[in-house]
Amino acid sequence: MQPLENPHLYFWLLAQSQPGPFRAVSQYLHRGGTGRDLTVLIAAISSLLALWLLLTWLERLRIARARWILTPKALFAELCQSQQLSRRERQLLGDAAASLPAEELCMVFVDPKYLRRFTRTHSRDGVAFQQLGKKLFGEACSAESV
Repeated sequence: MQPLENPHLYFWLLAQSQPGPFRAVSQYLHRGGTGRDLTVLIAAISSLLALWLLLTWLERLRIARARWILTPKALFAELCQSQQLSRRERQLLGDAAASLPAEELCMVFVDPKYLRRFTRTHSRDGVAFQQLGKKLFGEACSAESV
């Protein structure tokens, strides 16, 4: 069977051959249905299309988020949130972790030597790093040396 050259003719033939909704819509439109009914039909189809687009977008967002959750950056953000760190503290920790490989990004939460090392190299933020070390590791962090 060869495809028809005119797609409009194909849909017209399909509508004529199928009993039920296609034929009923075709007959209604040929009889000259009111503009209000056509507006309702267009609104219903547009609503279904918008719903489908929304669901597709939400699914893509869910998939992207699921992929992001399994990264070291996501774990770092989750640890910052669980420690209730301020924006400035998150920034300081991010600066300290920036020199680390991606796999060791969260080591700044586990081992205070990373913070102490960064405190020595960035004397301008030294006090802030010491306060952050106390918040994360207690008094022992500020007293120890590497």
